[in-house]
Amino acid sequence: MYYAPTIGHLGKLSTSYRSVFLRQQSRKLREVETAKELFNHMPQKNPAAFNAMIDAFVKSGNVDSARKLFNEMPERNVVSWMTLIYGYCKNANLQAARLLFNAMPEKNLISWIAIIGGYCQKISNLKKR
Repeated sequence: MYYAPTIGHLGKLSTSYRSVFLRQQSRKLREVETAKELFNHMPQKNPAAFNAMIDAFVKSGNVDSARKLFNEMPERNVVSWMTLIYGYCKNANLQAARLLFNAMPEKNLISWIAIIGGYCQKISNLKKR
């Protein structure tokens, strides 16, 4: 299984790999900024537009911005909740994931799988240490 390095791991990588990694991260940041600009200029925003922007923030590692946008949503659906819960789990913030999960008005099989997966990932990471 391939694991993408974090900024902290860059010192251990070759110069060429570091530059490729930094270019990829820069491209992702520009894509999120472009998406944010387009989102901000939309005259009307539906839940799908909010969910797409929350997903972009989560995928870029900016869960705080994802949460801020989630809080601003006038109408949330299961995708909204799950995207943010996944983001918290992916970024090892199980406490926030669990609090959000507990606040979900309706839980389904997918939401239970996501939160259990977050705990399994944490246990797996602890065993690797």
